[in-house]
Amino acid sequence: MLNVLIWAGVILLAIAVILSSSWFGGGYIRSEDEAVIEARQLQKKQRMTWALRCIGLSVLAFMLALIVYNLPL
Repeated sequence: MLNVLIWAGVILLAIAVILSSSWFGGGYIRSEDEAVIEARQLQKKQRMTWALRCIGLSVLAFMLALIVYNLPL
Protein backbone atom coordinates (compact mmCIF):
# COMPACT_ATOMS: atom_id res chain seq x y z
CA MET A 1 0.00 0.00 0.00
CA LEU A 2 2.83 2.34 0.86
CA ASN A 3 4.52 1.79 -2.50
CA VAL A 4 1.27 2.42 -4.36
CA LEU A 5 0.74 5.77 -2.61
CA ILE A 6 4.31 6.89 -3.23
CA TRP A 7 4.21 5.90 -6.90
CA ALA A 8 0.84 7.60 -7.32
CA GLY A 9 2.30 10.80 -5.87
CA VAL A 10 5.33 10.67 -8.15
CA ILE A 11 3.24 9.98 -11.24
CA LEU A 12 0.83 12.81 -10.41
CA LEU A 13 3.75 15.20 -9.95
CA ALA A 14 5.15 14.15 -13.33
CA ILE A 15 1.76 14.75 -14.95
CA ALA A 16 1.61 18.20 -13.34
CA VAL A 17 5.04 19.07 -14.73
CA ILE A 18 4.07 17.90 -18.21
CA LEU A 19 0.81 19.86 -18.13
CA SER A 20 2.50 23.05 -16.99
CA SER A 21 5.41 22.81 -19.45
CA SER A 22 5.58 24.71 -22.70
CA TRP A 23 6.13 21.44 -24.60
CA PHE A 24 2.55 20.35 -24.03
CA GLY A 25 0.46 22.72 -26.12
CA GLY A 26 2.77 25.61 -25.47
CA GLY A 27 4.68 27.76 -27.84
CA TYR A 28 4.27 31.27 -29.01
CA ILE A 29 1.57 32.63 -31.27
CA ARG A 30 2.62 34.90 -34.08
CA SER A 31 -0.90 35.40 -35.27
CA GLU A 32 -2.62 38.65 -34.52
CA ASP A 33 -6.04 37.01 -34.50
CA GLU A 34 -7.71 37.72 -31.15
CA ALA A 35 -9.84 34.56 -31.28
CA VAL A 36 -6.76 32.35 -31.63
CA ILE A 37 -4.99 34.14 -28.80
CA GLU A 38 -8.02 33.88 -26.49
CA ALA A 39 -8.49 30.19 -27.32
CA ARG A 40 -4.83 29.46 -26.48
CA GLN A 41 -5.09 31.41 -23.23
CA LEU A 42 -8.21 29.45 -22.26
CA GLN A 43 -6.45 26.15 -23.03
CA LYS A 44 -3.47 27.23 -20.95
CA LYS A 45 -5.71 28.19 -18.05
CA GLN A 46 -7.41 24.78 -18.18
CA ARG A 47 -4.05 22.97 -18.29
CA MET A 48 -2.81 24.95 -15.29
CA THR A 49 -6.00 24.12 -13.40
CA TRP A 50 -5.44 20.41 -14.05
CA ALA A 51 -1.77 20.75 -13.10
CA LEU A 52 -2.73 22.31 -9.76
CA ARG A 53 -5.25 19.53 -9.16
CA CYS A 54 -2.54 16.94 -9.85
CA ILE A 55 -0.20 18.66 -7.41
CA GLY A 56 -2.91 18.66 -4.75
CA LEU A 57 -3.63 14.98 -5.30
CA SER A 58 0.07 14.12 -5.15
CA VAL A 59 0.45 15.98 -1.86
CA LEU A 60 -2.55 14.06 -0.55
CA ALA A 61 -1.00 10.75 -1.70
CA PHE A 62 2.28 11.61 0.01
CA MET A 63 0.47 12.55 3.22
CA LEU A 64 -1.44 9.27 3.18
CA ALA A 65 1.81 7.40 2.57
CA LEU A 66 3.34 9.12 5.59
CA ILE A 67 0.33 8.20 7.72
CA VAL A 68 0.45 4.59 6.56
CA TYR A 69 4.20 4.46 7.22
CA ASN A 70 3.76 5.72 10.78
CA LEU A 71 0.92 3.37 11.72
CA PRO A 72 1.79 1.20 14.70
CA LEU A 73 2.03 -2.46 13.80
